Amino acid sequence: MLRLRNRTRVVEADSIPAIVPGLGLFHRAPRGGKEPMAGRLVEVSGNAERHENRDPYLRYVAYVPRGSVARGRALTTRVIVPGTLSCAGCHGPGLRGLAAAPPLAGRSPGYLLRQLVAFKGGQRDTPAAAPMKIATAALSRDDMIALAAYLSTLTP
Repeated sequence: MLRLRNRTRVVEADSIPAIVPGLGLFHRAPRGGKEPMAGRLVEVSGNAERHENRDPYLRYVAYVPRGSVARGRALTTRVIVPGTLSCAGCHGPGLRGLAAAPPLAGRSPGYLLRQLVAFKGGQRDTPAAAPMKIATAALSRDDMIALAAYLSTLTP
């Protein structure tokens, strides 16, 4: 069985290096420069060629707004919707998975954000998704970015 490894470093910032889209991810713009963070989660490859070749040792950087990690930590420990559990109630100690609930710790923040958005938007709509549909209904986009940022900082 393969062990999960954290391959992404989360950086809280007000501005980020200028980026360009490519190869299913963002890369640093060759011309350099900076751009505003503007309430986004931006995951950047450390090397475009190694990313394209699916290098399992390539590290990524995820830029998030300042305060996201602390906000995400606070969100995981509280009950977001009355009558439901905190994240650890379903996903287990350290958010490393429990029974049918998958591990969240150390996953790609971009992946986690896409899943949260899909639960909230109804694209993930199966009986197994029902608890997450309820949990994400009250979350704002900034909340989801914060959760994704925090969860990806945890050791898998």
